[in-house]
Amino acid sequence: AEWVKDIYEPDAYSRSRLVFRPPWEPAPHVLRGGSFAGNQFTLSGAHRSHGDIDPEAANMGFRCASDR
Repeated sequence: AEWVKDIYEPDAYSRSRLVFRPPWEPAPHVLRGGSFAGNQFTLSGAHRSHGDIDPEAANMGFRCASDR
């Protein structure tokens, strides 16, 4: 799985992007994709879950993106 900048909101897809909390607020961040520790239901790159930022998590990476 990969950390992304977005703060996790359970109902994010049913709300406007304008009401999202800033990513610097302490809150669980979105995790995208699966990992070797997952199963067939979580391996998709579109899989969305959440978790606290843990720099020692062995099965987490990060995803680079650009606003261009």
